[in-house]
Amino acid sequence: MAMTNSPVRDACGLIARCSRLRLLGYFQHGASKRDGSMVFQFLRQPLAESAWDEYLTHRRLNAVVGVIDCQVCDDLSAACDQFYADSRRFRNVYLMRCFAFEPSEDMIDSESRVVLVPNQGPDRVSFYVPTLLADLATSLMHNFGQRVHQLQQVSTIIVPSDPPESLKTKVAEQFKAKKRGSARVAKVIADLCLMGGATVEAAGMYQSALDTAKGQNDFVAVAGALEGVYAAQAILAAAQSAPVGFKKGMIDLYKDIISNYEKAGAHLCVIEVRNAACA
Repeated sequence: MAMTNSPVRDACGLIARCSRLRLLGYFQHGASKRDGSMVFQFLRQPLAESAWDEYLTHRRLNAVVGVIDCQVCDDLSAACDQFYADSRRFRNVYLMRCFAFEPSEDMIDSESRVVLVPNQGPDRVSFYVPTLLADLATSLMHNFGQRVHQLQQVSTIIVPSDPPESLKTKVAEQFKAKKRGSARVAKVIADLCLMGGATVEAAGMYQSALDTAKGQNDFVAVAGALEGVYAAQAILAAAQSAPVGFKKGMIDLYKDIISNYEKAGAHLCVIEVRNAACA
């Protein structure tokens, strides 16, 4: 999000304040639907893209949001061109949204690639922004569902700590034959469920992935599933009164996560988990 003057800063501040959205009946689980919440994490400078991003779902950039102040924009189409050109440097991004605030009358319906937010006073703008973000959340939920469907067709997920490139094809076939990759795939599907607000369902999926990974001695999958277990438990504990000793238990879990990533030679993961534990 660009922040160059007061109107843009105000718009970005309003967007940031609307980062938590309640989702009613959006998450499809079997034949039923679940309620949940989606929390956007807005970053001015996202993490650099990595070969780990397919497995470490939390690293992936899901959407890019641009803000245009029409009061200082002479050419709305040119501003849109610049936004989409800048967004394309994020190769794995799923959605792009561009919001233009305070458009002039001659800008109305002049550019289909941007959502215009008219200047009708602070109250109306405060109504528009949550609606726009709810639409973004709905699109993300749909995208998560598509990704789950795609993952269900995958036998495994290769990560940088796996054997060298020359051996990856052979390893992938071994994984498929032994169904070893199922734990990694299950972990990523659980990630998408967690991000979609289905915390209870995700917790069960992480535990299932963890049990499978332990039986296969897949240390990357064990560590990833443990991270998911921690995240789900932390969210559920935050919604209730966390029991005494919960924090200590999480510290012990972090140590277990780091140990498994170290066994797998996943050095980037070790660094990130240690940084998170110290935060």
